[in-house]
Amino acid sequence: MQADPASGPSTDWVIRTAGDPARFASLVRAAVREAEPHAAISNLTTMGEQIEIQTSVSRFRTWLLGLFAGLAMLLASVGIYGAMSYCTAQRTQEVGVRMALDAHRSSILGMILRQGTALAAMGLGVGMMGAAALTHDFRFTVRRRRRRDFVSGHTRDSGRSVDRTAR
Repeated sequence: MQADPASGPSTDWVIRTAGDPARFASLVRAAVREAEPHAAISNLTTMGEQIEIQTSVSRFRTWLLGLFAGLAMLLASVGIYGAMSYCTAQRTQEVGVRMALDAHRSSILGMILRQGTALAAMGLGVGMMGAAALTHDFRFTVRRRRRRDFVSGHTRDSGRSVDRTAR
């Protein structure tokens, strides 16, 4: 370990404990000072805190993606309402003629709802095909991570690790 991290390479340590990791912080500091009195100890955190730090950007991006997805749903809802309103307004005269010819209100309502459902189904189909086409490559780049992946990745990059159980 270097006394000044800016002057040379530093060493990362990962220590597994059998209890609350925060309890062992003072023991770890004492052991390091005993082995290397001039070593600078910084960033002593638990694995949970490290995972929180490492995933914070991803969580923010996911939150932002959810926000934009919600806005897209709102815009889609307004668009569907507008399309349905326009189609119904275009058929106002037809509805009037049907009512004058003694058509039942339920048959007129069914006609309008069938047309709206057909439009929504076509939009859903086109949207699903577009989403499938755009996400095909992305689907294979995302993989599931487990808690231990962060530990192994951290120790693999650090060059030196300790895997002892503190009691």
